[in-house]
Amino acid sequence: MAKKKKQVVLNEDGEEVMSLTDHLRELRNRVVVCVSVLVIGFIVFLGFAEEIVDLLTQMGLDNNYQFVYLSPQELMIQHLGVAGICAVVLTIPVIAYEVYAFMSPGLKKHENQFFMAAMILGIVCFVVGVLFAHRISMPFMLKFLYAFNNTDYIVASISIESYLSFVMTVYIIFGIV
Repeated sequence: MAKKKKQVVLNEDGEEVMSLTDHLRELRNRVVVCVSVLVIGFIVFLGFAEEIVDLLTQMGLDNNYQFVYLSPQELMIQHLGVAGICAVVLTIPVIAYEVYAFMSPGLKKHENQFFMAAMILGIVCFVVGVLFAHRISMPFMLKFLYAFNNTDYIVASISIESYLSFVMTVYIIFGIV
């Protein structure tokens, strides 16, 4: 069976115009790339989840926290959650690029430059915010919260789920801000 030849449609300025099906096909391909990066990132980060959890809990251990898990599956679920959040953070620049690549043919030159600069600046600011939270804010917060307990009979045994949820929330908030 012979393949249909693609019909090229030009607008008033002589630029090629894509049909709706071509747009949908390109959008589907870009979504497949994003989902593939998300799945591959999740699998890769799953291999490093224990090291990431160790890195995140190190600050708490330095501040005399004792971590516990309250149900048999809690620690495993936290490893899955940390791998998932890391995969999403890894995928965000890919999603931003795919959105840019999908939109760029319809943008003017100065709009393309602005969008690319905003995307790069946004990623850099997110990383700086997370690093600030990790290096400066989190150690201060953990010391303050631990020092808030001024009794001898209350011990800080923190659920690993509560702690990791707190840390990841703070990192995401500082990254966005």
